[in-house]
Amino acid sequence: MPLPGRFEQEARVHLASPTGRARMHRPGVVGHRLKSATTEVDGMRVEARADAFVHLATLLTVEELVAVGDWLVSRKRREAMALEELTEALRRYAGARGLNRARRALALVRVGAESPRESLVRLLILRALPEPVLQHEVLDAAGCFVARLDLSWPHLRLGVEYDGEHHEDPEQRARDAVRLARLRAEGWCIITVTRDDLADGGEALLRTIVAAHRRYSSWEAA
Repeated sequence: MPLPGRFEQEARVHLASPTGRARMHRPGVVGHRLKSATTEVDGMRVEARADAFVHLATLLTVEELVAVGDWLVSRKRREAMALEELTEALRRYAGARGLNRARRALALVRVGAESPRESLVRLLILRALPEPVLQHEVLDAAGCFVARLDLSWPHLRLGVEYDGEHHEDPEQRARDAVRLARLRAEGWCIITVTRDDLADGGEALLRTIVAAHRRYSSWEAA
């Protein structure tokens, strides 16, 4: 799961025992009693994904938990979960600590986000604008595929694309330039986002996106 970088500095291990058994008390170990489903990963028994989503609500912010939820339901995953599976997990843990936060996050989880940064950009946009469409496919006048956009408002021909580190590769940049030119030829305005745009919390980026949305909305109305 895409967990925040701060957990890489975590020196403690979280170890859960079935409900009814004593929590482990040992230096470097945080003991839990959890009545959870389990699964095996690389020979180690761990908490099942839906249960882990609920319990992560005690450790993550709503935004971070949404990124985890988006990752769990992404169609890019070989064993993508259904939103209903996460909803059912919340029902099983009625009254659990952090459940309200888990509910708020689940309401914002969407199928289609393909990276944690995309999830964060979407949540940033939702602070000021209508929810964008995820993974919209742009076709040219002949019906040929042009591009698939991370976030967009198709009726405005306005899109937002997050460029990760792999876009720094010269060959990838050349492909990106051709793709962008084709989108512009089809009348699209594309706002490209990088990690640096989120360094200040995305405030300047949000102003740019809001201004573009208002401009294109006024043109549509005219």
